[in-house]
Amino acid sequence: MKVSALAPCILVMGVAGAGKTTFGHAFAKAIAGHFIDADDLHDPKAKAQMQAGSPLNDTLRHPWLDRCRDALLESREAGKPVVMACSALKRAYRERLGLKSMQARLIWLAVSEDEASVRVAGRVGHIFPQSLVPSQFDALEPPTADEKPLQLDASLPLSVLVAQAIEWLGHASVSVRP
Repeated sequence: MKVSALAPCILVMGVAGAGKTTFGHAFAKAIAGHFIDADDLHDPKAKAQMQAGSPLNDTLRHPWLDRCRDALLESREAGKPVVMACSALKRAYRERLGLKSMQARLIWLAVSEDEASVRVAGRVGHIFPQSLVPSQFDALEPPTADEKPLQLDASLPLSVLVAQAIEWLGHASVSVRP
């Protein structure tokens, strides 16, 4: 299997409240791609632990990351670009996802802790409570230059973020759809 013949793969990373899902949906639509929300791949035990206000440890996180990697591989083999929203806060997590081997592109939605906290507090029915936002910032290992990330300011309007990401990918001819 030739990696270069596969559809583009883009991981949208960031802390809870950065807007990964909202951006990921819009970006995938703009590039006629498939969107995957990594939160949907958590098992019931992990979801219950987060809802109870306890951050996940690596024992619970590793199988989830493996499911995320498998979903990325399966989706991109279908021939459409794939965009996944996944916290991927630590470099080791991004490595476990296999981003380098699948030549995936990395977008980091950067947001302040105060803004993330406000956004998470405003969610209804989400598995991740506001009380865990500080743990996200404690765990965050920003991507380094060798990961070639696109860092976006998550406080910008969604249409601006999507346009910046399209330009970065070299898809300037793709129109941004509302």
